[in-house]
Order: sequence, then structure tokens, then C-alpha cells
Amino acid sequence: MEKKGIRTDKGNRNREINDLNREIRQTKVRVRKLKDWIYTQPIEKLLSMLDVAGGVANAKNTESRWQKIRSLQVQAQVLIFLQENDIDSVEGFTKAVVRIHEQLKLYRMILNPSSGD
Repeated sequence: MEKKGIRTDKGNRNREINDLNREIRQTKVRVRKLKDWIYTQPIEKLLSMLDVAGGVANAKNTESRWQKIRSLQVQAQVLIFLQENDIDSVEGFTKAVVRIHEQLKLYRMILNPSSGD
């Protein structure tokens, strides 16, 4: 039926699974990059999360109104994430990233028990 252009429940489920797998892969890459970046930072020169967030905000060259609004939305999402996870230092952020990475591994094992990751 799918070849004829008629969507089926099984085809819809497969599309949902493919979308979920794509999101998991993207999240895994993002978490791995964050984890690698965190471990390259010297321990004696750690900044507070407020300094890091301020640096991100100042580094963006936002000229248009839309870009400024989008930047504020992203900053708000970051702040909400930090507050929800009780992150107030880079050390806390590191622990959160490691925890999320472990959760991703667990979900991957649940969704695909045959993969040996």
C-alpha cells in the first residue's frame, strides 16, 4: 500500500521510529561534544554558569529584531534547563551531561538490544 502512496499504520509507526532514532543520534552527538568540551577545560580556571551563559549571549552578533528575540528564547531555555536540573556550576553541568549521556545509552539499549554500544 505504501508503494501506491497510501499511508498505513505500520508505515506511520516506522516513520515515527525513524524520526525518534534521528533525534536520539543528534542528541547523542551533542552530548558527546559537550562532554568532550567539558573535559578539555582546565579545572583551576572554571567559570561559573552565569559567566558561561553571559559569554554565549555576548558572543552572538544579533542585529535583527528576530535574531534578538530568538537569542533571548534560547537563553531562556538554557536558564530553565539549568534551574530544572539544579545546575549552578560547571561541575554540576558536567554531572548533568554525564547523567544524560548514561540515559541515552540506556534508551538505546532498550530500543535496540542487539547493538553493543
